[in-house]
Amino acid sequence: MNGINGAWTVGFVCGLVAVIILFRLLARKLQIDGKKKTEYDERQLIERGKGYRCAFFAYVIFNLIMFIADLAFDIQAFSLGMIMICGILVAAAAHVIYCIFHEAYWGLNNNVRNYVILLVVAGGINLIIGIVNGVNGELYADGVFSYSVLNLAVAIFLIVIFIAMLIKWIRDKREVE
Repeated sequence: MNGINGAWTVGFVCGLVAVIILFRLLARKLQIDGKKKTEYDERQLIERGKGYRCAFFAYVIFNLIMFIADLAFDIQAFSLGMIMICGILVAAAAHVIYCIFHEAYWGLNNNVRNYVILLVVAGGINLIIGIVNGVNGELYADGVFSYSVLNLAVAIFLIVIFIAMLIKWIRDKREVE
């Protein structure tokens, strides 16, 4: 590893490890009953399986679109790694949104409020980092987007998930009334 690329990679890996460790430490706080593992009923497990299938097809379609766009426009503004991460975010969003709208995202023992707080904090942090990178001119250089754009991509992903949760909550509230 050398230069900025090596330092960025080390920083990215350290940040990812920190998030995983933090999430594992908070795991019990995110559960109503204090258990580490989320519990789902049989119907939720079936719907989650359908969500994974939806995510798979979203990933395949995203890759086909990127392949065709690369053939047609010779995309060089994005690195292969960034395109792959964006594909993973698209697939994850498809899975999460499907599960939210089919009431299979939250387990029986989850404290939804704590998850929403975690989602908002993570989205806010990524959005702030992305904006700071943009203000510092670190998003785009020499005709290529830098990996700093990924913070904005993650922020957009989390905002889309939050909006899906709000829409579902509003729909459920209207059905009760």
